[in-house]
Order: sequence, then structure tokens, then C-alpha cells
Amino acid sequence: MKERTVAGAYPAMAAMFMLYGMSAIALNLAAPLGNVWMQQPGIAGSKTLGMMGNMTSFCANIFIGIPTGMMLQRLGYKRTSLLAVALGFLGMAVQWSSGWLGAGSQIWGVAANFFVYLVGAFITGLFICMINAVVSPMLNSLGGGGRRGNQLNMIGSSFNSVCATATPWLVGTLIGEKLRASGVSVTDVYPVLYLAMAVFAAAFLIIAVSPIANPPSCAAADERIPVTGPFRFRNCRWGLVAVFIYAGVEIAIPGTMNFWLCDKAAGALASGTNAGAVGGFFFGAYMALMLAGRILASFIGGRIAPRTLLGAASCAAVALIAVGVAVPGVRVALPIPVAGTVAVPLSAIAFALCGLCCSVMWTSVFNLSVEGLGKYTEAATGLFMTFAVGGGAVPLAQGFVADRLGYMASYAVPVLGLAYLAVFAFILSRPERNHA
Repeated sequence: MKERTVAGAYPAMAAMFMLYGMSAIALNLAAPLGNVWMQQPGIAGSKTLGMMGNMTSFCANIFIGIPTGMMLQRLGYKRTSLLAVALGFLGMAVQWSSGWLGAGSQIWGVAANFFVYLVGAFITGLFICMINAVVSPMLNSLGGGGRRGNQLNMIGSSFNSVCATATPWLVGTLIGEKLRASGVSVTDVYPVLYLAMAVFAAAFLIIAVSPIANPPSCAAADERIPVTGPFRFRNCRWGLVAVFIYAGVEIAIPGTMNFWLCDKAAGALASGTNAGAVGGFFFGAYMALMLAGRILASFIGGRIAPRTLLGAASCAAVALIAVGVAVPGVRVALPIPVAGTVAVPLSAIAFALCGLCCSVMWTSVFNLSVEGLGKYTEAATGLFMTFAVGGGAVPLAQGFVADRLGYMASYAVPVLGLAYLAVFAFILSRPERNHA
């Protein structure tokens, strides 16, 4: 019987890994698309507006986070996954229409098209929130919780990072030359959007025929679990703050780096360089390093406590950002696909290396936050997805600071966030043991 149980978990695990990857495709389109919109008339290179698609996507968490926790309990994990994937397809289609509606039309101006794009980003954000609420507790449960559950989440995160690495690099390659000539538009990104919609359609069919059961810890559908129940647990309360901060830091570091490299006025790259390709390359490198870190963690995660991983990674990321801020004028020659050999800032390398540190943070924060919650786990997951709105708020805050004080000064925002994550890891994540 034990062998059947293990084998029966494989289809569910495969489905969760696929959903992990799809969320990366949807999420990591925001920064390169922000670069496209920053080149449009009336937006005038505003880093704040460039981050608005990302912000709108994460704002969806406020509206769907808690309801997702309720859906997991009442509809189950499979039907919640199917609904989420359908929303993901719709979100991509609406973002696609933001380019199509404006083609050859005098009715739709840039502002109207930008609004349609933001609506699409919001719908896509609903998908991302719902899927993240499904995959983390499912993989944690399939692994039996603790270090093994964290290890399975790391394996899933590795596939997430493969998709996250490919998406910005592909978009950067498509828009690079036109970005240099200031003639880029959403239609230039259509191949990626078509690919994403095809993946969503295929995933819906695969999940529909895959056996996905609820985790054993899931409360019965007729049992009313109060939304405020998880607040009884100290590690969950502080974990909600950690989720808000981590979700933002992970996006803010590479997103702002991409804007900096592609900004002609910033002078990070020599005139005439294919900045879109370089920015996409380093954004992709950040994600590739997240992949490397997650692959490594999938092997060692069963032997190292999440608390240790999160604390050490947060401190290392602070050190890398400090190096990057200190040497923005130092350049090294690197071969970049499509762009050729380019003199790139050493700061970009330091910021990209932060991906290695961020690779272990999400699953560590989640596991530390739900430790000991039992039947409150689904309600807590909904709250975590709500607080993941930090993925939009923190990058927006960094963009606001960058508009006023410059790119390097803006990195004080993620540094402060990383400092909190270190404190959470070593002190605030320790659960109280007096709850039934």
C-alpha cells in the first residue's frame, strides 16, 4: 500500500510543477512589458508607470487572496486550479488586445491601450495568486511537511525558474533593436503572448484529466474556519509581513536593474548598445541563478532548516546589493547574445547574483509561517496570497525613489526589506507551542 500511495502522488506533483512554471511566465512578463510601455508617448520614461503593470498584477492579491483560501476548502485544489488557469488565459488575451486595439485606430490612444494592458495584468494577477495558493501547500503536503516538504517546493521552484529565465530573455531579444530606435510596441511581444496562451490552454486540459486530491490537513468543506484564525499564531502574523516584503524584493531587484540598463539617460551602457537585449539577459541571468539556487536547494534542502536558509540568504543579498551600489561605474566586457561583446556595469552582475539568494526565500518563508497551523493552513494561505501584494508595492516604491533620487539610491528599499527577512528568520519565525 505504501508504494501505491507514493506512486499516486506523482501525477499531482507533476501538475503542481507545471503550475509553478506557468506562474513564472505570467509574472515575469511584467518587467519587460513595462519597458515597452515606458517608450510610449505620454509615459516619458517614468519608472513608476513602468512598474504599474507589475503593481496592478499584485493588487489582484488583495481581492482574491482570502477568497482563494475559501475556494481551496470548498471547491478543492483541482477545481481551484482549473479556474485559475482559465483566468490566466483570459489575462494574456486582454494584454494581447492592448496592442491590437490600437493598431490602425484613432479611437484608442496610448492612455486607453495602457488601461487595457493594466486590466489584463490584473486578471493575470488573479491567476498568479490562486496558483501560488495551490502549489505551495500541495507540495508541502505531498512531501510530508518539514524539510522534505520544503525540498519538494524547491524542486517545483526550479521549474518555475526555468520559465522565469526564458521569458525576459525572449522578450528582450524581440524588442532589443526597436527599443534602441525608440520604435517598440506591444505587438513586438506578440510571439511570447501567443506561446503563453497556448501553454495555458494545454495546461487546462492536462490538469482536467490529472488526479489531484486535497492535502490530508485540509479542513472539511462544511467546517467553518474563521479567516482570523491564523492570526492566533505568532509565526504566521510575522510571516505575513515577511511574505509582503519578500514578494516585493524578488521583483524589485531585477526589475529596477532592467530599467537602469535600458535607460539611455542613465548611461549604464554605451550609446548604440542593444540595451533591450542586455537588460533582458541580466534579468534572465537573475532568474537563471534562482534556478541554480533552487536546484541546489532541492538536494540539500532536506538537511538544512528553512530558518537557516532564509537568514543566510537575506544577509548575503544585502552584501551583494551593497557591492552593486558602490561600483556602478566599473565595467567589464561580457559576450551577450544578440548584443555581442558589451562593457557592462559590475553592479549588474552583483544585482543578478541576488537571484541566487532569493531562490530559497519563498518556500522558506511559507514553511516557517505555516508551521504548526494544522487546519488553519488553507485560511493562512489565502492571507499569504493577499499580503503578496508587496510584489507590486515594493517595486513601485523603488521606482518612485529611483525617479527622485536615482537608481542606486533606490536600492535602499530592498535592503531594508532583506534586513527584516533576516530578523524574521532568526527570531520572529519561531512558533508558539500553546495552540491547539
